[in-house]
Amino acid sequence: MPERLDRPHHVARLTALLRQFPVVAVLGARQVGKTTLARQVVAARRGPTALFDTPEWAPDGSGVLCVPRLTELALVSPAGRVIRRRGLAATGGVTKAPTAPRYSRDGRTIYVAGTREDCRRGIWAIPAAGGTPRLVIAFDDA
Repeated sequence: MPERLDRPHHVARLTALLRQFPVVAVLGARQVGKTTLARQVVAARRGPTALFDTPEWAPDGSGVLCVPRLTELALVSPAGRVIRRRGLAATGGVTKAPTAPRYSRDGRTIYVAGTREDCRRGIWAIPAAGGTPRLVIAFDDA
């Protein structure tokens, strides 16, 4: 089991920022403990808190596409308000996903890597306005 890093200055700074702003981004190089720090702070907070990983700005600038849960996508405004939330299981069975969601240039399609109920793994194209995901690239094809 990995050791928990003791970084009281970072925890205190992030906690103070969360009191001041509805949304706080933790940025940095790969593998330096950003997610671990965020989870540590979220676990200590009371009240509603969400940890969003792999954010992607909407092409129209309305918000950031986030992955609050492994089966959900959310569009969050710069002020921290959830504009739209989509459960992926309801969109055609993409049950384990989404990693690194990305918008198409025109904003009409969201691409995610994920797994469907029938265990098909790959890159899925999901209509941003709603609809059934379409498998674009299958990871299990030989």
